[in-house]
Amino acid sequence: MMTGLVRRIMLASWLILLSGVGWAAAWGSRLPIPSQLAYSEFRQANQRVRLMDFERRLAVALTGWEVLELNRSLTFSPDGQRLAFMARSPEGESEIALLNLSDGTQERVNAPLLRTSAALRWSPDGAWLAARAQINGSPKLVLTDLASETLFVANPTGASDSPPLWSPDSRSVYYLSFRDGSPRLYRLDAACRQLPRGCRSNERLLLPTVVVYDLPVWSPDGNRLAFIRFTNRQTDIVVLKAACFDEPICFSEMTALTTTPEFETLPVWSPDGEQIAFVSDREHIAVLDLASGQQRRIITTGMTVRSLSWSPDNRWLIYSGETPRGPGIELLAVLLSSGIPERLSDRLLNDPVWRPE
Repeated sequence: MMTGLVRRIMLASWLILLSGVGWAAAWGSRLPIPSQLAYSEFRQANQRVRLMDFERRLAVALTGWEVLELNRSLTFSPDGQRLAFMARSPEGESEIALLNLSDGTQERVNAPLLRTSAALRWSPDGAWLAARAQINGSPKLVLTDLASETLFVANPTGASDSPPLWSPDSRSVYYLSFRDGSPRLYRLDAACRQLPRGCRSNERLLLPTVVVYDLPVWSPDGNRLAFIRFTNRQTDIVVLKAACFDEPICFSEMTALTTTPEFETLPVWSPDGEQIAFVSDREHIAVLDLASGQQRRIITTGMTVRSLSWSPDNRWLIYSGETPRGPGIELLAVLLSSGIPERLSDRLLNDPVWRPE
């Protein structure tokens, strides 16, 4: 009896500590970073970014700023020490906020053009933020030098209709554009930010005849891209060797992993690079073994899945979606070995992101 009471008192003290100014030291120094998951949710009329210790299922609010409900707007710095997100400042302005996870301090990116940003992505070298922003009514790709807060409108003549994707070496940015009526994959040489004339001529259309349904995802080794190809009214998961992007013709390096009638979306590599998880017909989550080509359905979720990711230990899949139960978007985890789901949040705003090691 006393042991249970002591444990409850210790847990309450721990949560109070984390909710105050000292949360960062307690949280950041005592927990293994790979187990931390950032997301935002709506609770008691507040929209806040939260950080969860996934192993213990404990989550705390990281900031008093109100996070904006913009999908894919949470992004960690490569070293895992800072978190960028779109927020509403105490003055009511829409801003890019940078949260220092070591001491809990916050700063703003002085970039008025980015106040309409929906998707943020930190460059792997930690020096830049890529964002999709509405400029003069059209979505554009904007690169921000975090040291000088210098902005480059990277594709002023074309629309960037997807979140940006950095190459592993930070030299290129990939994105989708619907400028010809169908989503096509483009690559921007990010070195254009150092050229006198900027980025106007450094954009290249890749795979001109391929309709890319969603932005590709890098394999853990950075040598391959997986994406969804749309053809003949169906979608297939395709893997492409990244090296072929430097060649005039790239199609010989594409390998279709699925050719079934199901509508497949959201491919995501396992941390060990040996499997790809994906969503089939919007509600089924399956895993494809790359060595054998065998597929295994993990769960039928009963919802339209909108995000999917692996846990760093390869054991769990994290997904989100809206269910008929409503009213909010749910965040869940499913253990691959059992297929049994566990709800983490029922008021999700932004897709979750894992904190890097």
